[in-house]
Amino acid sequence: MMFISLGIGASIAVVLITIVSYFTGGTVTTPATQSSLIGKSVPGFTLKDLKGATITSPWSTGRPTLLVFVASWCDPCRKELPGLAAYLAHHSLGNLAVLGVNENDDPASAAALLRSANVTFPVVPDHGTIAMGDFGFSALPDSVLVSSTGKVIAATTGVTSNAQLAQYLALAH
Repeated sequence: MMFISLGIGASIAVVLITIVSYFTGGTVTTPATQSSLIGKSVPGFTLKDLKGATITSPWSTGRPTLLVFVASWCDPCRKELPGLAAYLAHHSLGNLAVLGVNENDDPASAAALLRSANVTFPVVPDHGTIAMGDFGFSALPDSVLVSSTGKVIAATTGVTSNAQLAQYLALAH
């Protein structure tokens, strides 16, 4: 009888996981308060963005920054970017800088994704140094809010919702 109960319980768990995965698009988001990155210092950098402009990490010059980690090969990223770009375009950012980090991507594919999503913020290419090295990310998309002094204030693993973006804007002001 105990084995039957265990089998039924395991079956219910699999069904519930499948349903939650379906309705979340296969992504799981981590609330900002749960990230182990909170309070950690982020090293500055100077890189060329995908358009060839030199970009210095905004927190190095005293600006809070929303870092958005994406790639054209990342299906949730392709779904997230148009909404994220539209949200940012229609809300006052104040002193908040937005900077994309394109992870292990072909430059032409990355540029096509950014064009199709109407992304207007600069995006720097990354080959694991920032995403995996500085932040320890193993999957995309991710978003990190960095204070004007270079400390992580909030972080989201998975697709960033409009509510989380609103929270980031409030925290940055």
